[in-house]
Amino acid sequence: MTYLYTLLSLVLLDSIWLTLMGGFYKHWFSLAFTPSFELSFAVICFYPLYAFGVWVFVLRPALAMKKKWHQVLLTGALFGLIAYSAYDLSNQATIQGWSWMVTVVDMAWGACITGLASLIAWKLTKK
Repeated sequence: MTYLYTLLSLVLLDSIWLTLMGGFYKHWFSLAFTPSFELSFAVICFYPLYAFGVWVFVLRPALAMKKKWHQVLLTGALFGLIAYSAYDLSNQATIQGWSWMVTVVDMAWGACITGLASLIAWKLTKK
């Protein structure tokens, strides 16, 4: 169930984020930005895979070692920062015109969403 809680938390939180921040991304990507959150092959692949990573590297160890809520939140945030930095910093290095603003905001969001989703899944699992 922990994996399912993680997956659902990530999808819900990211849907809210992309709805609220769509204008920000559209500003930086103009024609390349998808105007709505679409169920695509990339989405179908990303969320289950990312949730699996959070489950393996954050939640399973946290539950096994009986970590406290703040440790789960921080470990999840660190995992998210590292994972999102792989995407954003690779784009920064390879895509001409990629904005540092997008990189910083997106990496911060990666830390936030992963920390929050980890905490939510951990809390629901412990109930």
